[in-house]
Amino acid sequence: MMDAEGTSDVFIRTFFDSRECTKETDTHFRCQTGKASFNYRLLFDVNYPRKKNDYALQVQAYDRDFFKSNDIIGESKIDLK
Repeated sequence: MMDAEGTSDVFIRTFFDSRECTKETDTHFRCQTGKASFNYRLLFDVNYPRKKNDYALQVQAYDRDFFKSNDIIGESKIDLK
């Protein structure tokens, strides 16, 4: 839990290696169990084959804060090749 109240306001940010096409989910407010739930999908327009031989998807989990910068909870890079 990232907030002082023992909760997190979790959202997910994803992008391919360049951050030009960043997508975000909605926010699961006041998550108390550490297991955020989303009924959401992110759609990307991807050309195949890509100009760069690069097929990695970056996924980051954040705690949304309104009065300061968002706190990162964790991240992973997924090789789609």
